[in-house]
Amino acid sequence: MDQLINFISNVGLPTAYSAFLLYYTVREIKKSLDKNTEALEKLREDIYKHYLRKE
Repeated sequence: MDQLINFISNVGLPTAYSAFLLYYTVREIKKSLDKNTEALEKLREDIYKHYLRKE
């Protein structure tokens, strides 16, 4: 907690808030990308299985 207070007092509240928003946004984008990656991997597996069945 002291590190957070020191950071805010060093950079100022608007900058600290902007940094938090940036961190939160990047974290949410990463979560979304991870979900999309999982969905694409499953889709790839399903397509592969479908074509294996046809042959």
